[in-house]
Amino acid sequence: MKKHALLLSLLLALPGLAGAEIYRSVDSQGRVTYSQTPPAGRAADKVTPRVSPANPAEADALQRQLEALDKERGEAAKKEAEGEAKAAERVKACAEARARLVLLAQSPPNRLMSRDDQGNMVRWTPQKHDEQRRQAEELAASSCD
Repeated sequence: MKKHALLLSLLLALPGLAGAEIYRSVDSQGRVTYSQTPPAGRAADKVTPRVSPANPAEADALQRQLEALDKERGEAAKKEAEGEAKAAERVKACAEARARLVLLAQSPPNRLMSRDDQGNMVRWTPQKHDEQRRQAEELAASSCD
């Protein structure tokens, strides 16, 4: 149990030590001391602790979990970007439909023209005007919330 408590305390201390510098010094009586600051009046060596996994199988499992998490985050970011693109398309379609409705409301059918299959300009009939207005209303209803 003491072994597990010591291991746990070391594991909890490692993240805090990761950014700290560690110095090793030996005093005149031969005692070795480790500290975060170099001792005054003595030579000290900077130490870089080596951390290795206690169990390689656990390290592999952790690596797989990290890879799976990275993959999930990437997929979530991709879905979010797709959702934003669809939302932008809907906003654009809504604006176009509303602008078309305004144009149709302000213009009587005989003032609007379009090209026929042969490329000739043809004035709209009241039926064509109503059909275009209905289509614009449907587009506005489906794309504007």
